[in-house]
Amino acid sequence: MKHLYILIFGIIGSTSLQAQAPPIEWQNTIGSTQDDMVETINQTSDGGYIVCGTSYGGLGGDKTENKKGENDYWIIKLNAAGNIVWQNTIQGNLVDHGKIAIETSDSGYLVVGESLSSAQFDKTESSNGFEDIWMLKLDATGNIIWQNTIGGPSDETMRDIIQTSDGGYLLLTFSLSAIGGDKTENSSHNDVWLIKTDALGNIVWDNTITAGSIDYGTTIREDEFGNYFLGCSSSSNISGDKTATKKGWMDYWVIKINPEGEILWQETYGGPSDDLLEDMILTSDGGFICVGTSTSNAGENKTDNGFGVQDWWVIKIDEQLNVEWDRTFGGSSFDYAKQVLETPEGDFMLAGSSSSGISGNKTVTLEIGRAHV
Repeated sequence: MKHLYILIFGIIGSTSLQAQAPPIEWQNTIGSTQDDMVETINQTSDGGYIVCGTSYGGLGGDKTENKKGENDYWIIKLNAAGNIVWQNTIQGNLVDHGKIAIETSDSGYLVVGESLSSAQFDKTESSNGFEDIWMLKLDATGNIIWQNTIGGPSDETMRDIIQTSDGGYLLLTFSLSAIGGDKTENSSHNDVWLIKTDALGNIVWDNTITAGSIDYGTTIREDEFGNYFLGCSSSSNISGDKTATKKGWMDYWVIKINPEGEILWQETYGGPSDDLLEDMILTSDGGFICVGTSTSNAGENKTDNGFGVQDWWVIKIDEQLNVEWDRTFGGSSFDYAKQVLETPEGDFMLAGSSSSGISGNKTVTLEIGRAHV
């Protein structure tokens, strides 16, 4: 029998319950003399961590470089104990937001985010439009090896990136741009823009996946055959590239892409109101599982009414795109699902945050809690 495990990071807690929480192994407050914001942290093969974010601060605190623009990428490598091994402030002359850093197969790092800067300081290309995607390859000690500024004539927002099995990269972005710069197709409104590069960051192909309204991607996965799965949210009905019927105001939208960037199939899943996909994984049985937040009651693909203002909604789909089961989790207030993992036993771990007290099917009021469902 498979199980779901839930990790809840809440804003409600009591002293007696907090005392039972797992002990903190280590912690480190890292910052400059002004605002610093972490966007992602990923574990590295040496047991440490790579941290990507944005810094408004100059030299001072833990920061070893001054700033040159309004804000810069700040990349920090930590060891397994949370101590800084190296750091790099990656600078343009204007506004640069570091979003994601991943370890690459050669033990270096790929860093991506958004940039408004022209070709000054660390940046070797000016933006094509307003904010573009700025991707950089770093070596194992954080030095820049190569970089590419990718964008159209308007705004692009970074959503996710993976290193692909051929050694290149696949970028999932949100684009407002028409044809121009690196963009080969017009956006119809607010669209998913998928960009495949080779191992040196050169564009191999791009695909603007259009529909009639607001659509954006959240996550990318690759299967063993080199196909790509996009986890998206969509408010569009059938139009443009979208052939799947709209269920509610906003739906989960899952798209399979072949290695050449062509859509193989797509499907939407949702209830009668808003359902926003936050994470998706391919499962060991050949299907996939999606998790996100929902304001929907029962209807369409959703079998349970909501418990509060906003709930977690998890849906399991088989390899024929059929819904196997779905579950709604929540209390009486706002609950936000963020991530799903599959355990070695084939169970699933969900993580998110909650502002609900004990209510609905929420039975804990821990600051950090774990419940077995």
